[in-house]
Amino acid sequence: MNKLDLTFRAGFSAVEDRFQEVRKGLPKGRVLTVDDVMAIFHPSLPYICDWTKPDEDDLKDRMNKYDASKTIRDLDGRYDLNLIKPIIYCFRELSLTALAGC
Repeated sequence: MNKLDLTFRAGFSAVEDRFQEVRKGLPKGRVLTVDDVMAIFHPSLPYICDWTKPDEDDLKDRMNKYDASKTIRDLDGRYDLNLIKPIIYCFRELSLTALAGC
């Protein structure tokens, strides 16, 4: 295994650990934060190569405006277009939306 593979594995593992707490939801876990989304763009992960990294302040504003954490919790694994649309508007990219919360 080469160094790049080890770096990606470590990066994926770190994001997986971080999102475990988010996936639990409240009250046992925690809500999705801007820091969680920005962690996806750590240099050890491939997403930074393929996706546009959001501006952190803009992301924070959009997550507040669309109440992203609550909307994702309300979605609770269901397909509800009325909930999915604001999440997509919040993250502005389908791939990031899928990874961050849906």
